[in-house]
Amino acid sequence: MENNIRKIVMTEDIYMKSLQEHITVDEVLEREYKEEINKFVTDNPSAKGLTPIQLSMAQHGISNKSILNSFNTNGAGEWLMPSYIDTLLRENINRKPILQYITNTTVGVDGLAAMSATLNLNDKKNKDNISRKRVAEGQDIPLAKIELGESVIKMVKRGRAIEATYEALMYLRINVFNKYLDAIANDIAQSQVDDAIDVLINGDGNKDKKIETMTLSTAGTVTDADLLNMAMKFTKKSGFPITTLIVGDKFYQQIIKMRYNTNEASGVLSMFGFEFPQSIFENVTVIYNDNIPKANGKEQIIALNVDQSLIKYVALGSNIKELQSNIRNQTQLGTFTEIANFGLFNPDTVLIGIEK
Repeated sequence: MENNIRKIVMTEDIYMKSLQEHITVDEVLEREYKEEINKFVTDNPSAKGLTPIQLSMAQHGISNKSILNSFNTNGAGEWLMPSYIDTLLRENINRKPILQYITNTTVGVDGLAAMSATLNLNDKKNKDNISRKRVAEGQDIPLAKIELGESVIKMVKRGRAIEATYEALMYLRINVFNKYLDAIANDIAQSQVDDAIDVLINGDGNKDKKIETMTLSTAGTVTDADLLNMAMKFTKKSGFPITTLIVGDKFYQQIIKMRYNTNEASGVLSMFGFEFPQSIFENVTVIYNDNIPKANGKEQIIALNVDQSLIKYVALGSNIKELQSNIRNQTQLGTFTEIANFGLFNPDTVLIGIEK
């Protein structure tokens, strides 16, 4: 690297810009150090693909094999470590496989509460109006209204704190520390899944978003016939297919045994088959979660459409990262918080099956 290249330094000003503009730290660094990043990557082809934070670390001699204390001793700025931790946590949380099958939309909210808009199909007039009808010449086109819910969705603050002794900072390598962060991200992601499941079962506080239930046919069991009935009822009511099932221990073990060898199912004749173009029930993701609450002691199975069922609301600027040193016991404390919650988008795309 040539000496005339300005190093990428993570500062408080850059951190505050990311909060004020509701963008990531990497996006601010990429904008502020555009020429320096391009020059560094040109001179160091091995750095291609690294994020601006990772490039800053590389410029200051910090790698995954470095000790944590390297963040404090290489002139990289006191904001590099919390930004690195926050970015890694966010990436790890978003990479967790469960939440992406439950919700795929995140909405930023200015404040600690969200008003969820919905196309209320429990309103008979609304439901009637979305049906395709013939319209006479000069007649008004049927109007379906999208309205705000009657109750606000209150944001929930979730957070984690990490405390490291000075000895750990001196000897713990970053790649080992990353494993601890991954475990924390996994715990945070599970907490978000629990919040989402609570909304899927109990609603988000709006009376017009009541979740429909159905009773399974056999005591203590979910059958292939139950799943087909759920899929048909789901599609008939919502117009969308089931994309995801969330189940607990008992139902997960039963569903996983329903798979069969298609080579042994020849149909009526070996040259005869069926096609099902409506996709009422195919390519469904089955999610195991042992925190699904029971309904009067009965197991529940949640069916949903990932594109239509839930929205995640996040209070803008609520991703807070802070580091503080305590000289009395020689520790460094990091806190990371987010204020968020989930709301129903279309309650007709959630169906709860309850064991008989």
